[in-house]
Amino acid sequence: MPVENLPAVLRPTVAAAVEDASVEAFRLGVGIAAVLMAFAGLVGLAGIQNPRRRVEARGCAGGQLVGVPQEGARHSPSDWSDHTVAGVSRT
Repeated sequence: MPVENLPAVLRPTVAAAVEDASVEAFRLGVGIAAVLMAFAGLVGLAGIQNPRRRVEARGCAGGQLVGVPQEGARHSPSDWSDHTVAGVSRT
């Protein structure tokens, strides 16, 4: 309901209440987002680890600036399936 349809005595009170409710809802949303981000950071800190693997220098004949080490040239596990990519079958 528009504020203009209210009696003149109630207009400032209702307008202030609507603004306060909007500001409070915004702050609540920002607070919830901050708590979720902090929780995600703690989960990441505690539970996510990159796997360690041994990479030997002899696997990169051209050196680190020229060649690509064999470990870095491996396909990711998502590429190991029997899909056809650009007309080349991986079987």
